[in-house]
Amino acid sequence: MQGYLSDHFAPEQITVDEQPAGVVFRVTAGDCQFALTVVRDFLDQYDAGQIRERLQQWNLADELRRADGLPMVVSEEGVRLASSN
Repeated sequence: MQGYLSDHFAPEQITVDEQPAGVVFRVTAGDCQFALTVVRDFLDQYDAGQIRERLQQWNLADELRRADGLPMVVSEEGVRLASSN
């Protein structure tokens, strides 16, 4: 995950916060800041190469840019905005 984010955003900082439901990546790259939660089941189900392939298929980097700082979630179903519910 960190490699993918570094490749697409040239971040100044990536912080990683392990949560019971998944891993939260907070990225600062210039004036761009965002939070991405990757669901634990997704991380456990795929190896690093498969994860990178899926993220590329889903155009995660473009989705994060379009979200304009809103928190996003990656799960087995794809990429979506985080719900406040």
